[in-house]
Amino acid sequence: MTLDPRSAEHACAADRLRNELVEHLKASGAVRTLEVEQALRTVARHVFVPDATLEEAYADDVVAAKRDEDGRLTSSASQPGIVAAMLERAAVRPGQAVLEIGTATGYNAALLAELGAQVTSVEYDADLVATAEQALKATGYGAVSVVAGDGEFGVPDAALFDTVIVTVQAADIPAAWFDQLRVGGRLVVPLRMRGLPRVVTFVRELHRFSSEAIDPGGFVAMQGAGAWAQTVVELGDGLRLYVDEDQPVDAAALAAARGDTTVWSGVVLRSGERALPLLDLFLATTVPACGRMAAPDALPGSSAATWGPGGYAYTVIRPAVDGHEVGVRIVGGTVHAEVFAAAIRLWDREYRGGPPPVLCAYPHAGAPDGPGVPVDKRHVRIVADW
Repeated sequence: MTLDPRSAEHACAADRLRNELVEHLKASGAVRTLEVEQALRTVARHVFVPDATLEEAYADDVVAAKRDEDGRLTSSASQPGIVAAMLERAAVRPGQAVLEIGTATGYNAALLAELGAQVTSVEYDADLVATAEQALKATGYGAVSVVAGDGEFGVPDAALFDTVIVTVQAADIPAAWFDQLRVGGRLVVPLRMRGLPRVVTFVRELHRFSSEAIDPGGFVAMQGAGAWAQTVVELGDGLRLYVDEDQPVDAAALAAARGDTTVWSGVVLRSGERALPLLDLFLATTVPACGRMAAPDALPGSSAATWGPGGYAYTVIRPAVDGHEVGVRIVGGTVHAEVFAAAIRLWDREYRGGPPPVLCAYPHAGAPDGPGVPVDKRHVRIVADW
């Protein structure tokens, strides 16, 4: 039965489903503070996704807001679990000035306003600006300033912000986000590094960003000047290599590689350990050529991959006692694969069970060489200190 949106029954059902969602987010660990809990209980998400059912609006899932002519998602109301986790990382306090990059439906901006922030939100898609403003006013958050513009440039005329929170998948950290954030402020950004999406919480220091937390999570890709197309190498047999940061790759040579074998590392990911995200990050920041591989035998989503003259390799797993053993599937040349396998064993021996690295992002003008393998982007050099 479909309820009249103006009815008391509809309002009661929305309240019930919203509170059930919050209880789920608390149980999962996404919600940790009373402030974020109360904001999620208060803001009516269904108003920001009017085409969704109440059940869809209050599921812990993405709700599409807009697609392009090819059906690709260009904007969405993000998964509440990731939204909540990013709000916790942002640690917004009443009265603080917050810049949001990517208004979309306006739901996240409403949550920030409910937390007491003075919110300025930038939206690239002009069509979404009006609908977001309408939903914000309807829910009592009309004080949020929604600006039509390119998030790459922030809001140049605004004063310094205490927090910048990015709700699109970024491939870089543009100068505006550094310049418009006060020293000591937080940047919470879904950042793609060598094909690997991570939500990184940075603290703005005098001449760099330094990470405070690194969490799994991905978003709809950024549009405008900050858009960044991956290099996609079709390798046949359902294999597809994704390469970021302008890393050199000879696509024809890799596609012509023949012969495959698997080297097993002896490294076992124990059941329930959740070690794979750290291993993936270690490979992305220590192996000179690194990307992601989609393949029939790849790990869920994609596997870490490397390549070199005449061949490529990517991580696979097989069942082991109390977990899964990590291996390297090698096609063609072997030197790069041996480096990959050695890196997996090094992580297991030296870094497994330890804290995540500190990621430091430097404007190129002041970027040091640093330890490990730097991830060079258009605007910043990222160095991982393990």
